[in-house]
Amino acid sequence: MAKAVIRDAVLDDAAALGRVHVRSWQAVCVESLRELGYAEAILWVATENRRARRFYEREGWHFDGASKVEVMEGVEVSEVRYCRLLRSE
Repeated sequence: MAKAVIRDAVLDDAAALGRVHVRSWQAVCVESLRELGYAEAILWVATENRRARRFYEREGWHFDGASKVEVMEGVEVSEVRYCRLLRSE
């Protein structure tokens, strides 16, 4: 099963983009992955970014229990993993 991995960065500044634009961006990404033949998408989101996590949950993403710590620009960032099926097998 092909999986696509996405890192959330857009929702850190969602207020500047506006909710409609973020929803549209997310929908375009999901549809593009479907068209490319991916069966599942995986999304890493900063653990403390509750706003982004709620948004993705409303859009059909599911927290699968996985977490990790990444170092980004010298700062440790705790992330949790969300997944979403893109097509039925």
